[in-house]
Amino acid sequence: MIAGDLHNLGDLALLLVNLDEARRRGRPALVRRWGPIPKAIARQVEAAGGTIVDGRAPISMLRIGLRSDLLIGGGQIVRQNTSLRALAYLVLLTLAVRLGGGRIATRGLGVSETHGLHRLLWRAVLGSCASLNLRDRESLARSMELAPWVRSRLTADMVLSGDLPARAVRRSCPDPSIIVAVCEDASENRSVRDAALHDLLGAARARWPGVPVRAVIHDLRPGADREFLMRLLGNDPEVLIDDAGADLGELLAIYRDAKIVITNRLHSGLFGTLFERPVVVLDDGNGKLRVLYEQLGAARVAARPAVDTDTTLDNALAGAESRGDAVQPLRQAARGNLFGERECAIFNVKYSPNLGDGLIAECLEAALHAIRPELAPKSIDLAGRTRYDPAAGRNRRLVLRTLDLLPKAARAAIMPLLLTLYARTMLRPKWRRQLLSSDVAAIGGGALLADADMNFPIKLSEVLRLCAEGGRAVAITHVGVTPGWSEMGRKRFLGALGAVELLKFSVRDRRSLANVRSEFGDIVPAPELALDPGLLCSETYGAARRAAGPARIGLCITEPMILDLHGDKRADMARYRPWLVAVIERLAERPGDLLLFTNGSPEDDHFAKDLFRSVRHLHGVELVPRHTRPADLAHFIAGLNGIIAHRLHACIAAYSYAVPAVGLSWDKKLDHFFDLVGRGDHVVDWRETSPGSCVAAVDRAFADPIDPARHAATLAQCRAGIADLADCLAGARTA
Repeated sequence: MIAGDLHNLGDLALLLVNLDEARRRGRPALVRRWGPIPKAIARQVEAAGGTIVDGRAPISMLRIGLRSDLLIGGGQIVRQNTSLRALAYLVLLTLAVRLGGGRIATRGLGVSETHGLHRLLWRAVLGSCASLNLRDRESLARSMELAPWVRSRLTADMVLSGDLPARAVRRSCPDPSIIVAVCEDASENRSVRDAALHDLLGAARARWPGVPVRAVIHDLRPGADREFLMRLLGNDPEVLIDDAGADLGELLAIYRDAKIVITNRLHSGLFGTLFERPVVVLDDGNGKLRVLYEQLGAARVAARPAVDTDTTLDNALAGAESRGDAVQPLRQAARGNLFGERECAIFNVKYSPNLGDGLIAECLEAALHAIRPELAPKSIDLAGRTRYDPAAGRNRRLVLRTLDLLPKAARAAIMPLLLTLYARTMLRPKWRRQLLSSDVAAIGGGALLADADMNFPIKLSEVLRLCAEGGRAVAITHVGVTPGWSEMGRKRFLGALGAVELLKFSVRDRRSLANVRSEFGDIVPAPELALDPGLLCSETYGAARRAAGPARIGLCITEPMILDLHGDKRADMARYRPWLVAVIERLAERPGDLLLFTNGSPEDDHFAKDLFRSVRHLHGVELVPRHTRPADLAHFIAGLNGIIAHRLHACIAAYSYAVPAVGLSWDKKLDHFFDLVGRGDHVVDWRETSPGSCVAAVDRAFADPIDPARHAATLAQCRAGIADLADCLAGARTA
């Protein structure tokens, strides 16, 4: 950790907040010092779990950097008066961290004006960060000038994110006091007007007769606060100059018991705010003070005009009373300093040609990050894919047909051997590289706990062993679980699962919950129900945009071979195409447009094009070009007035956007979803339903709007499940 000035109790407060966060995450924390620091400060750092290391030992620091992440902040660290030697060493440290695969983050960083060689070196430091978290608008603007290629975010001072009031411990119990905490800093042209301060003190003494004035020292360095306060107030025998014994708990207790705080120090004002004390800001032109009087109700004394002292004190008292909830948004912004600091690898099939899988992954990633900004979710595709590729899976239809022709005994013997060889030689090295920077891992969502040719048991067991080797805890989340596992697949999966620290196990429907128990027995922690993240696609991809004009009905087309291979019961596929054509013909007789589309799978797309040749003559029937990204599919569904689909995530996306859907039953997961959202009457089994009866069912479903209260409750339940997962991942021990 690169902290601010460790002679300053405000900077110590920031460091202790960061050390508390490190301890919460189970991470050891090394704190760089530059030169000697007071013993009292060192004791507090060590008591909070920090280990102090000498920043002037470059070889030692480089060794540390090669095996560490680097945290810079909070506080006004980027300054012109930093020694060039310290700055050069910091640049070398950032290089070592990056070389070792570590991450560099900032929290609540303050950035002053810099120039010359200092500016170049600070540019190198800030430019090495993945993102920059700045505590005030001036720092934000300066960081964007220094490193415009790095994403910069406005957050808030880290003091507001911790639980500092709980640290207030008073060893003695004097009466409440009028606090003065002022400083001067020639490097930033900061000082206070003597006359304004004395006038305010006179008014405060008159307002609270008999209450002593306590001049509080924040900066313990010789020649700093003590000498400045002695010059300003040393001739006043009733002023106590107090360094709180260089103890942050004692200092906070002084603020807790204050009548009023008069200051030009940011952290003095924030300490007063945390204890709901009235605050007067002696504005010395430093932009970081604005948060106190613009957002937190402090009274402001400007640099030039004469002071109306009574009005200023009245404003400070009124500001403290009306401050109310103003602190909470800033607390939330301060928590935003943890943005993206904990990388979570999520193993799934995000880049599958079936865009339903991508929709699950993107919705889960977005919700996790929205709920816990410190989480940086990163999907790792179990098939080794790294992007959405329209050409992917183009031979899948041929592969599936070939596999279907193999004798069952030969298939059962050959496929596990081939998949194991492929997973260990081709996929495992990819996964290891992608997993390297992650702190914690998850597996999900989607139908990942399925045993077809031992595909997922083999891949998931390799993933679990990789996580175990790296000491990463794992959550299995939002998965679908199918029955009928092979004994070898079950043994392989459970053996690997037993090697990791399992944080959580959640499934997406009650059928999966029953299948977990029947296939795997008792698992600890016990599996829970967590609704499919795809339900949040209306929040992930934005509101529906339905065009005016005729009704638009979407018919999602699925390759019959998929229905036959993966359906819950065999069917006469020879009658499927004629049945579907008859349904399309009847739907085309109605007003509006009938749009044939797919979830993106190449085999579905091939079948849809072939089918369209049979119905293209019908009025209003169109074939929608194949979607290549989940967002495109979601936006298309959002613009419909209703859909008919076999594919689960076409129906889930429709429900998210409150678009009525008819499910064409083929796999029990579809039926279970419709039951879950209270629309089980709108599932049609095409194997047992005539085309005319199917169209009548469509009419009934489209005439039955989705219940807004049930819809809101379902999405809230989904969000709550992801929030539980986010808390679990954020609080887990890191690798």
